[in-house]
Amino acid sequence: ERIMSSPVRPVQALADITRIVRRSQEIDGSTKARFDLHLDELTSAWVACDRLHKMPVPLVYTRHTGRFLALWILLLPFALVKELGDSFLMVPVCSLVGVFFFGIEELGVQIEEPF
Repeated sequence: ERIMSSPVRPVQALADITRIVRRSQEIDGSTKARFDLHLDELTSAWVACDRLHKMPVPLVYTRHTGRFLALWILLLPFALVKELGDSFLMVPVCSLVGVFFFGIEELGVQIEEPF
């Protein structure tokens, strides 16, 4: 209940686990020391994740990749004219490549904020 009402749940959970381990009479000293090492590692991992969460990807980067991709897709037919010639395959091939790459770009935008 305390964890769910805490503004920073991971820190509260780590504090509760640390308190329980330190108060426990059934755990010997060496095991407590190992628990402390693992809890320190968990704390470091949480700090790293929190830092990632609070550091946004610059909007300029996202816009630049989108514009570059649009230009690349726009110029793709000129690059494929030698292979495909003047056939009707140019439209579906370029469309499929565009959908595929814009899908990857959208996935990238979605995972910029992993948390």
